[in-house]
Amino acid sequence: MKTRALTFSPSIIFFATVLTATALLGGCYKVGDAVNGAVYDIKVQKNKQENEPKLKNFDDVADKYQPANSAELAKYDWVLVSAQMQGAPIERYESIIAKRSATMNFGDNLVSYSLGCNNYRSSYQLNEGVISLNSIGATMMSCNNANNGQLTLNQIEDKFTNALAQSRLRFANNPDEQTATLVQQKGVEVLIWQGVLKNNIRFGEPVRLYWEIDPETVNCVDTTGGDKMCLKIRKVNYNAEGIKVGAGAWRTFYGKIHGFNHQGNVRQIIRLNAYNNPDGKENPYYVFDSIVESEIINAQ
Repeated sequence: MKTRALTFSPSIIFFATVLTATALLGGCYKVGDAVNGAVYDIKVQKNKQENEPKLKNFDDVADKYQPANSAELAKYDWVLVSAQMQGAPIERYESIIAKRSATMNFGDNLVSYSLGCNNYRSSYQLNEGVISLNSIGATMMSCNNANNGQLTLNQIEDKFTNALAQSRLRFANNPDEQTATLVQQKGVEVLIWQGVLKNNIRFGEPVRLYWEIDPETVNCVDTTGGDKMCLKIRKVNYNAEGIKVGAGAWRTFYGKIHGFNHQGNVRQIIRLNAYNNPDGKENPYYVFDSIVESEIINAQ
């Protein structure tokens, strides 16, 4: 890959990120069916242009929103849902917003973000809601897909990093206390982020599980007596070195693994988190984490 010349002001330190997976057995659990609280409900985003506020300037939210602080920002997973300039959509962000590919996360005095191509990471400070970025690290993928025939995604990334530095951030919890809104403003540009409470904040620490998912689903009956298709799963055991040491019996799984997409021609072993959710309909609450093994099964 080739290094790109960046135009934004903070000093950029590129790094190549390497994802590593460790297989550690979670042990016994007492949890039932799950959905990813960090997975965003796409239905909420339908007709977003009609439902979201048109903010012409930062003063429009001064009364409702408070200056952002690191502790509150770190509780949520953020996705960009609106980008406006004097109340009109900012064209370069439209396809990114439609794909929900712009995400941001705060924690341990670090902010990380992506617009769907490279991953960025920087230490930061907040001073009365104004964010300052320090050394920025980024992966170096070249994303030349044009946005409306004008800018490449790499160019949009550069513009966003410039916009984020020294932006004013205001924050508000939504009434259900599981979502929040973050308003980012610099000059006449106003970006709106939707936050969903992180699972470990919402439920506490999870039990980590490893399940093998059969390619074929089976007929089953839900809690209302209706017919549906269920997954066939079995628990897989690993030792402390990450070596598979056995598996349990196959059983029918009547719930949902949030964030997991079943494929009928693929045998998979997945890692998932099971959260205790005593006050919810789904208990336990299962959330997909990653794929450990994957094998395509040829149809006969």
